[in-house]
Amino acid sequence: MKKNKELIINNQQYNVSFQSADIDFPDYQQLEEQVKQLEDKFSNLVISPDDYDFAKDVKAEINKYKNSLTKHKNEIIKEANKPVNEFDDEIKSLTKRLAKLYKHINDQTKVFDEKKRAARKELRIKQIEKMCKEAGLEIDISEFPYDSKWSNSNASEKAFESAVNKEISLLLEKKKYYQANLTAITKTASKLGLSANPFIQLFDDGHDLNSVMSMMGAEQKAVALNVSKKIAKRHEEQARMQKTSSKAYDPETGEVKDSLYTIQLTLPDITQTQLKQLSDFLAAKEIKFEAKRIK
Repeated sequence: MKKNKELIINNQQYNVSFQSADIDFPDYQQLEEQVKQLEDKFSNLVISPDDYDFAKDVKAEINKYKNSLTKHKNEIIKEANKPVNEFDDEIKSLTKRLAKLYKHINDQTKVFDEKKRAARKELRIKQIEKMCKEAGLEIDISEFPYDSKWSNSNASEKAFESAVNKEISLLLEKKKYYQANLTAITKTASKLGLSANPFIQLFDDGHDLNSVMSMMGAEQKAVALNVSKKIAKRHEEQARMQKTSSKAYDPETGEVKDSLYTIQLTLPDITQTQLKQLSDFLAAKEIKFEAKRIK
């Protein structure tokens, strides 16, 4: 028996009559009995190595029966569903035409929609700038995490302000944390006699504070060791130069101070006290001398 269904589109009524697929299968019990006979025959079959070839023939028989049933079932269903498929194809052809028409109009209106969204975003950006200023947050507005849904025409003003205030609070906390770490790095670098800039860059690149502090300590030790080696090497070089040269050098800078001379001084009459005073004077002036008594 056919049934009627009304398709109502834009207040226009379209009538469709249909009926459920009617399949009469009077021989089902006979077919089911054949399947049962196969089950009874092979369900308790135990296969030994000697029965392998026989088992292969049994599997082939069962599979052939199953595939034949499936094939004929699909043919019958395809024929029974033919009216349904034809109806489905007709409706799909209409919806494709409507989709194409929709796209033709939508592609043109999208241009205006995007302009409106851009205008709404520009307005939102100005609101965010004002809210950041009022909260005392200095930031490049292009770096503020903007949610595209804030540009929607149905976006809630209350939800927008709540979300922006939440982001501002998070950014203020991050800034406070960053400044505290920056101060710690700068103070430690100054204490260790290092430039803070390279270590600030390391922190900005993603290294945590503890790692940066450890690197600063290692750098300070390396610098101190290097300086000590340079000073020792310079002193050795200056000592060598003083021994092999006729010039006097500043022991710290290596700068030539004066020419060196070797003289012989004769003091015909000098008391022991006077000799002691002369020796002390020469030693205080870092003048090397040798004293040899003549008589």
